[in-house]
Amino acid sequence: MSISRWETGKSVLPPVCVWQERLMLRDEFRAEPQNTRVAAGETALLECGPPRGHPEPTLHWKRNGHTIDLDTTKRITLVDGGNLMISDVRQTDQGKYQCVAENMVGVKESAVATLTVHGE
Repeated sequence: MSISRWETGKSVLPPVCVWQERLMLRDEFRAEPQNTRVAAGETALLECGPPRGHPEPTLHWKRNGHTIDLDTTKRITLVDGGNLMISDVRQTDQGKYQCVAENMVGVKESAVATLTVHGE
């Protein structure tokens, strides 16, 4: 006769599979913004291929050290997963731009690129 473990008063739990996610944020950007010169009224595109990470990093851009609020202007948008597109470029758009990737592991900043606007 077989006695189950429950009948002996010993509670034996089945093995538990623990899923451990590997959190990370790599150092290298896949593409970084480059210095760009554009005429006023044209469209500027600054590239950013954020580093791979888990969880997938969120992305934002800085101009002259300040985060760009993409909700306040329709001229500045994120395209193709992280590139910054500035339509109808103005002199006030000129400055130093930087792409920033962030997840729960940390924050990585790209190299700084200068956007130069000429003419009007």
